[in-house]
Amino acid sequence: MPNGGTAGGVAYNKAVWKEAGITELPKTSDEFIDDLKTIKEKTDAIPLYTNFAAGWTMGVWNDYVGIASNGDPDYKNNILLHTKNPFTKNEENSDPYAVYYTLYTAVADKLVEEDPASSDWESSKTQKSTKKTSDCNIYVSSASAFSRFYLCSIY
Repeated sequence: MPNGGTAGGVAYNKAVWKEAGITELPKTSDEFIDDLKTIKEKTDAIPLYTNFAAGWTMGVWNDYVGIASNGDPDYKNNILLHTKNPFTKNEENSDPYAVYYTLYTAVADKLVEEDPASSDWESSKTQKSTKKTSDCNIYVSSASAFSRFYLCSIY
């Protein structure tokens, strides 16, 4: 019998997204990055809080390479291992490339906390509720990466 469990999803601050004027949820990784840029331009919130220093939050991105990046529960075991160039961009911008592209672009465009190495998991939860940050972690589940965001709007 299990003694615990986890659920993937995006916890985001609806008030921050509304303040930024974002009325529709993103359907692609590029739309998501554009929304993060809009949040940075129009609010004082940190668009994507990575919680890099916590460590486990970065490991979760590796998990997204599986079913979250393409909708196939067998992808990691049956396809990824046999793909010649799994980390190259494909026409759908899906699979591993989309996952790492999203994180890389958010960091490169400075859409994350100013000093990820000193971020703090516990204080980030308070920051989310006080509109200092808009997102924590990303989980996308679809037949094609980012074709549908499943968001858990709890704030």
